[in-house]
Amino acid sequence: MTGKGSGYWIYILVFALLGTVTGIAAGNSREPAISAFLPALLALVTALCGYAFTVEGLKNLRPVIPFCILALMLSSVYGLGFGVTLRSKNEKYAKDYNQWLLRYQTVELEIEKAQKLKELGLQAEPEKK
Repeated sequence: MTGKGSGYWIYILVFALLGTVTGIAAGNSREPAISAFLPALLALVTALCGYAFTVEGLKNLRPVIPFCILALMLSSVYGLGFGVTLRSKNEKYAKDYNQWLLRYQTVELEIEKAQKLKELGLQAEPEKK
């Protein structure tokens, strides 16, 4: 792309990266971050549009602003989905680990203990409840 608008892609890329990073952070959060994330994102877009369309020095950026906003919104939705996927995988791993740990502590260690006591010729004391 050459000509007057050849440098506009960098603005679109920056907004897409901002949307992706904030989306992943909000989606991966265990707190209800969307209640703070969405208003902040809309406030940013509103402030950007208000500033860019009123300041005469940014007149040359006006054609690219809608594409920047579109990139920000789409990438933040993608980032939210990706962040939720990361969080759910992490929570599933933690749940599986806790189940394994409970089984190990209550079953496998008791079996090993009984086997060691048997090898030593000692009798395991029954647990008092």
